[in-house]
Amino acid sequence: MASVVSSISIALCIIFLAWTVIIAAPVDINSSGNSSNVTGTTRCIAFCGEVTLVKTPICFSGDSWLQLSDGRRQNIEQLQSGENLLAFDGSNVVASEMMFILDKNAYAQAHFYTLETASNHTISLSAEHLLPVVSEKGISIYIPVERIKAGHHSLYVLSDDGILSQSLVIRVSIQMKIGYFAPLTTSETVLVNNVVASCFSHVHNIAMAQLSMTPVRWYYKPATTTATTSSAMTTASLTTSTSTLPQTTTTTTISTLSSTSTTTTTTTQQS
Repeated sequence: MASVVSSISIALCIIFLAWTVIIAAPVDINSSGNSSNVTGTTRCIAFCGEVTLVKTPICFSGDSWLQLSDGRRQNIEQLQSGENLLAFDGSNVVASEMMFILDKNAYAQAHFYTLETASNHTISLSAEHLLPVVSEKGISIYIPVERIKAGHHSLYVLSDDGILSQSLVIRVSIQMKIGYFAPLTTSETVLVNNVVASCFSHVHNIAMAQLSMTPVRWYYKPATTTATTSSAMTTASLTTSTSTLPQTTTTTTISTLSSTSTTTTTTTQQS
């Protein structure tokens, strides 16, 4: 019976990944009407013709770092399966096990949206990556990064002393960076540069995306999924891993907010 369940889980995972590559991948169309599907790497599924392929990763930039549950900071390129990372369960910061890196390339160039907040947090990720934001009306929702506007949306951020809060986005820009990585955790969320983010891209319903990854979680069988991290946040010293990747080469500003906004502490949030 166990082998049957495992086989079904693997089959469902393959179907989901195929859907991600073929159906949900962005399409680049040239003047002749030919198209190519491109995700994190340069790949063409069908009808490519003379299309100029543009890298549009579904990941985080290679200069990103994540925080382990013991307080240490780890560069995204150095993450290993089984490590416990800080994540978000909709209300609190929790520990979540890193299952896989779904896609990565440490040396490829790609464009990323870079968001900067009033609390001096920054995050660089792909245009259609989902982030939990709070609107001007106080509504919390997951939206693609490309829809986030300076002065209109706030991100969930974590301070160095472990306080989860909302901080207004004050600048949005597009940057060319080197390297991209797509980690997947058991909670399907991560804190990248201490900014809360999902592990999903190119989807419009976070609940359906989470449901679709259920077979992956079953197959992985994590030893632990959640744990409180308040004590680790206050006692562990933070050490930043040094990245050897090249720095940003170009930056295009999309929107900015001249006035600095305050950071508002929050204790609950519905995902």
